[in-house]
Amino acid sequence: MNNLGKPNLVDDNETWFYGVHHRNEQTELVGETVSNKIQKQKPKRSLFEDSLGCFVVYKRQNDALQKCDQKGPMARVFAFEYSADHPGQRKYLVSTVERFWQWYKKQYNVSFYELIPQNRPAHLYFDLEFYRDTNPNIKEANLIKDFNDCVSEVFTEMFGVNLNAEKEMLVLDASTSTKFSEHIVVHLVDNRLFPSNISMRSFIQQLKEKMLSSGRCLVWNADATKRMTLFDVTVYSANRNFRLYLSSKLGKSSPLILAQRCNFYAHRKYLTRKQIFLDSLVVPARYNTSEIFYIPIAKNEKYPCIQKTEPEMLALPTRVRASSGRVDCMIGRGATSPFPILDQHIIAINRRWKDNASIRQWKLSVNKFTMSRHIIYYISNCRYCFNIGREHRSNGVFWIADLGKLHCFQKCFDVDCNGISSNYFPLPNFVCTFLRCTKDLALESNKINIQSEVEDQTGEVDSMSKQLLLDVIREARAVNETEVQKRTLTTGYRYTTPEMGELQNSRNLFELTDEELLDAFASVKN
Repeated sequence: MNNLGKPNLVDDNETWFYGVHHRNEQTELVGETVSNKIQKQKPKRSLFEDSLGCFVVYKRQNDALQKCDQKGPMARVFAFEYSADHPGQRKYLVSTVERFWQWYKKQYNVSFYELIPQNRPAHLYFDLEFYRDTNPNIKEANLIKDFNDCVSEVFTEMFGVNLNAEKEMLVLDASTSTKFSEHIVVHLVDNRLFPSNISMRSFIQQLKEKMLSSGRCLVWNADATKRMTLFDVTVYSANRNFRLYLSSKLGKSSPLILAQRCNFYAHRKYLTRKQIFLDSLVVPARYNTSEIFYIPIAKNEKYPCIQKTEPEMLALPTRVRASSGRVDCMIGRGATSPFPILDQHIIAINRRWKDNASIRQWKLSVNKFTMSRHIIYYISNCRYCFNIGREHRSNGVFWIADLGKLHCFQKCFDVDCNGISSNYFPLPNFVCTFLRCTKDLALESNKINIQSEVEDQTGEVDSMSKQLLLDVIREARAVNETEVQKRTLTTGYRYTTPEMGELQNSRNLFELTDEELLDAFASVKN
């Protein structure tokens, strides 16, 4: 390893960070040797170095944190791995950001980490990774786009903040031929920070649930036994160590460098390594300046405006007005309805006009007289109205999907559009197939009991049995055959399930027996 004891740059206390190559037998004596040097020699520092702050190494994290608190807001703790014989063991350097960088920029093949104190304001950050061997079919560009979309959607849902992921994310890359690895530090507009990395947990949980419910950004783990999110959800603990720009893991040769896909500096003519280093810190160098304000968070570490991702069950009324007969039986936030494919279809429609359109809230209702079911989607970030041919300036819009007639249409809250809806848009066949096979199962899984006082009957959804599937089939047969053919021609959809394809090629879907249709629908469901 290079000699770190350079005149007027570092003192003897700094010469032992990694020891000497090929001298493993002295590893255990490093601490004692350094201690002796500190006692025998006075540090030789220039006035310039002294003006930049302290530079002290500790064996224990708590001691380093106490020293850091004593030195004030400009002090930082940097952890480092120092021995390949003791992987995971770290020591802690207390210094200022400026003093540390003056030393750090001259090093190579180092393994340093920023220690993120649990009580310091911080940028939102992510650790992205997946193994290429267990995820051979993943397209990185699509995966990253889905990740950016999910993060932006959660920011909008929780805080009403429109995040521009391309411009506000600093991306560092340490990928190899066997593993995709990136670190992301999010720089929000106006330098907004989270109160601490611990306070990010509610946001991270919301983001995780969005990915799991929508099936986006999911990858296989190292041994292909479990599906998990693209980002590591465990890096938001107290006093977390987060690897620094230009550092590798001990014994590795893949340092974190500016990613080629990063557009954070797209409009900068001149860029220095120091600027990247400063921007890559989770706790900003000047986090205590008056320009920074915090994203509000409650003391119980739950955001006051957080939106639930799990569907919320509403109390069913004992009486329903005979004029409507509609009962709202389930409600949720975001794309979390029992019909994820339908959710994504509604989002895709609205993203024709706004790239960041999303579902703010949805509501599932049942008519107690006809047992027809509708789901209402209240749209966020898009106010396009078919009646006026443009977006409303202030009033929002919503979409209604008829789960029985298999179409959807748009309405809005503007008084001039009261009672007016768009044309009915037939749902694509792949969405229809999914709905026919899942709508009763979804209601059953949430144990919704539809009570009808008008008819004095109780309709209780049982388990997904053969009879229930046959009911679904009969309901599908009730759909006008001409309309189904029209939808098929309009969407150009072809069944991808072999069993369904063979049945459709041999005979018309409406000419099949109950048992044949039962087998076909069961195949699609699986």
